[in-house]
Amino acid sequence: MVIYIQKYDVLPQSRAAWGQWTAQSLPQLLQVPGPLDFSMHRQRLSTRQIAAVYSFSGLDKWSTWMQSEPLRQMNAELRQFSLHHEFELWDTFSPLPERLRIDPAAQRSNENE
Repeated sequence: MVIYIQKYDVLPQSRAAWGQWTAQSLPQLLQVPGPLDFSMHRQRLSTRQIAAVYSFSGLDKWSTWMQSEPLRQMNAELRQFSLHHEFELWDTFSPLPERLRIDPAAQRSNENE
C-alpha cells in the first residue's frame, strides 16, 4: 500500500473561494481511477494548513493517477488558493507489511481489567 500526502496552506483571503472550489472539485477528483480512499485533515493548531491523504494499492496506480489530466488541472487550480505545498509518498514498511485492524471491543475489555 502506498500513502500520498499533499499538504498546503490556504490563503486567508481565499478561504471562502477555496471552500467553494473544493466542493465543486471533489466529485471530479473522486472519479479519477486510482485511489483506494481519500480524506482531508485540518491542522488543529492552525486554521490554514490542510492535508489531503490518499491511499493506493501500489506505486503504479499512484503514478498513473498523478499523470491524469483531471488531477493536473485540479492541482493547477488549487495553487490560486494556497501556498507552501508539500508532498509525501510513503510505502509499506517491511516489519509491518499490512495494516493492523484494532478491535474496539478488545480495547474496552482491556480498560475494564
